[in-house]
Amino acid sequence: MESLGRIPSMPLELSMKTCPDMGTLTVVFSQSDGLQAMLPGDREWSFIPPRAGHAVVNVGDSLRFLSNGVLASSLHRVVPPPDSKGQDKFSVIYFLRPEFDAKFTTHDGKQMNSVEWHNQKYALFREASLDAKQHGAMLTGRNEYLGSTDQ
Repeated sequence: MESLGRIPSMPLELSMKTCPDMGTLTVVFSQSDGLQAMLPGDREWSFIPPRAGHAVVNVGDSLRFLSNGVLASSLHRVVPPPDSKGQDKFSVIYFLRPEFDAKFTTHDGKQMNSVEWHNQKYALFREASLDAKQHGAMLTGRNEYLGSTDQ
């Protein structure tokens, strides 16, 4: 279970990191608003409203690679909705990842295993100064740099 705690009053632009998940599938159960996705081919964020008794299933980078691009990874973020001031946000999230030694070919033709992809992507998130244009596809799961997606 993940808790974002009490949602403060803040601009809509502020969010958790924008990214596709690294694994194969992510299953999200939530009754709170705030999840947004940028669908492939779009350059605008759409709120994904929660539905009681339903889950949101995100395709991750690993499944995109394992399906040879047939399935697209979901670029998403979590933002506080305008009417959520003072509310708590709780989600139950299940991350499904491939075996560490699962091998795949990345969007740019590199052969690597699951743990190598995971470690390289997390290393980028930890970098203090990041050239997003150079690493755009690894960070966003898209073939081109999208500009600042946190706006």
